[in-house]
Amino acid sequence: MGTRYNDGQENAHTDYPVTDLLQMMGHASRPLVDNSGKSVILCHAPRKEYYKKFLRLTQNSNYYNLQGVSHRHLSEHFSELVENTLNNLEVSKSVAIEDDVVLSPLNLGMIASYYYLSYTTIERFSSSLSTKTKMKGLLEILASASEYALLPIHRGEEE
Repeated sequence: MGTRYNDGQENAHTDYPVTDLLQMMGHASRPLVDNSGKSVILCHAPRKEYYKKFLRLTQNSNYYNLQGVSHRHLSEHFSELVENTLNNLEVSKSVAIEDDVVLSPLNLGMIASYYYLSYTTIERFSSSLSTKTKMKGLLEILASASEYALLPIHRGEEE
């Protein structure tokens, strides 16, 4: 995968944000199908060292707001990350958590997963749609999906 894309607004090639590259690398395997995945990053040699430092959590602790790089610090960081993520998914009605250990997907979570929607988008759709929603309201709700913020805009298409 390359590390740059054509930005229509700037009319130039722009580097992907590191978070986008990490997400793309995370999609290198299919959950519940593959045990591992491989990703190849194609970039200019001077950028190689820059990207390598994002592959290891302990080498870039400031980026991840770690208090330290010991095993205890990493464990606490991951535990907090998992707890916050699960709480967000539970609040959005994407998953149900029973007895703090049993995790079950709910309909909204399965729909979001199937259509590659973020949990915030499916939560917005669920809370905004009703049987009385008119066409204009439906279009406004669909246009408010957070996924549209990630689409590149070509020059002249701003409106």
